[in-house]
Amino acid sequence: MLGTSLGAAAVLKAVKDGGVKPSGIILEAPFATLYAATCARFRAVGAPEVPLAGMVVFWGGAIHGFWGFGHRPATDAKSVHVPAMVLYGERDERVDRWEIDAVYGNLAGEKRLVTFPDAGHVNFLSRYRPEWTAALREFIKAE
Repeated sequence: MLGTSLGAAAVLKAVKDGGVKPSGIILEAPFATLYAATCARFRAVGAPEVPLAGMVVFWGGAIHGFWGFGHRPATDAKSVHVPAMVLYGERDERVDRWEIDAVYGNLAGEKRLVTFPDAGHVNFLSRYRPEWTAALREFIKAE
């Protein structure tokens, strides 16, 4: 099962709460919390993250019937007991390294972290196909 950014958060949520039982997962640039991801979006467009990000997380959750501050993919990672590979671009402007470390640190099964030194928040397969493919081959071989 593969997810990138918000998709990675969805994978973690599906494993934790959705009864999904994959044989392994690949997470590309997963964010740690919805609040952190929202703050990054505000920074990206040059808008003040305080208090705007908090307002969006609160009201967005209220409108859709969930507690937005409780959406924490890093915590959901504790439910993952299958092999997992986390991919991260070291120049990611949307997801900070502490978020990757939080998700990775909470993964309960076998895990592997692969970083791309010159990558930002991009599709790794498109921009770094040989490196991405090599990492995937190693991950599959190890399983």
